[in-house]
Amino acid sequence: MPLFSWPKNKALPTGRVNYVYDGQDAWPLRSDADNADSVVAVAAGSVTVQRTVAEAMGFNGITWDRQRNNHEVTVLASSARTVAVDSSDMTNYNGRGIVVVIDVTAQAGTITPTIQGKAGSDYYTILAGSAIAATGEVVLRVYPGLTAAASVTVNDILPRLWRVSMAVANTASVTYSVSGNYVV
Repeated sequence: MPLFSWPKNKALPTGRVNYVYDGQDAWPLRSDADNADSVVAVAAGSVTVQRTVAEAMGFNGITWDRQRNNHEVTVLASSARTVAVDSSDMTNYNGRGIVVVIDVTAQAGTITPTIQGKAGSDYYTILAGSAIAATGEVVLRVYPGLTAAASVTVNDILPRLWRVSMAVANTASVTYSVSGNYVV
């Protein structure tokens, strides 16, 4: 996608084109040392400069994924629930761990969270949380190098596919949401 076309009444530049044209003047795009990502195409008497952006990518065995920074995802949206719920499979692109926040806003029953990894079609337990019987926030952490704390923190990596499973002790309603913050 062209950023600009060089005007026909201006002399064509020689060498690498490192300029942005604002309608009157050509301004340097970047320093020569940093300009390896400029591409030049010449057609029909005009020079067009295109910019390509280099992104860090990782191969997942089938396709390429862009690198991501720390970011938040909704695992389970806020809702009143009376039965056990498993989130959909969540995809971890390049995070090493996750902070899972369970926000309980209305409590009549008891729920117990479990963070599970997926291998093939089977799920395995990464962190088994304690029963939650009150409103408020519960924070669960999975990350390599953390000091393990029973039912809240585990020294482990987060696999590519994972989910949160919420078990119930009875059929009383509990309103909660679950969010996850990937940590690179």
